[in-house]
Amino acid sequence: MDENKIVISYPSFDKMGLESDLFKDLEVISLEETLITLIKEATSEILISSPFLEPDTIKGIINILIKKAYDGVNVKILIREINNRKESILKLIDEIDSNNLNKKFEIKEYHYYKENKVFSSIHAKFLISDKKLAYVGSGELRYNSFKKNLEIGLIAKGDKVITLRKIFYNLWEVSKEIK
Repeated sequence: MDENKIVISYPSFDKMGLESDLFKDLEVISLEETLITLIKEATSEILISSPFLEPDTIKGIINILIKKAYDGVNVKILIREINNRKESILKLIDEIDSNNLNKKFEIKEYHYYKENKVFSSIHAKFLISDKKLAYVGSGELRYNSFKKNLEIGLIAKGDKVITLRKIFYNLWEVSKEIK
């Protein structure tokens, strides 16, 4: 995958009032296709920041991530409070645990509490594949990002990926296990 590609997903033109030829002359790749490609190409590490992860609505991608963990790839997903997605996320964590993948596939949530209130939480959306390539943008691992929302992002390569990885691991260290 080339660097500096524009990644986009957009709702059906006829349903959402967008002009049908709005994006026809642009060289872009789809968000869903991009994330699947980055995941499939990874051989050692996949780092994902996806605040509103919805495992049940993107089961195909979750299955690819689980297969990657079986293949020895370290998968780490950083999310925010799980509240209304709790059942779906706990079911995924149980599946990971029951298949002895908990050393290769981990999910944590980031929140900073101050005076018993959430003072800060993760809202960044990005995916890093093998310290080489990263998607950074508004889209995340959820159905709405793939099918309903207008999402735009970029593919990054090189030093920016290393910096993004450092940011991820700093957040990972202060995040909490889910259970």
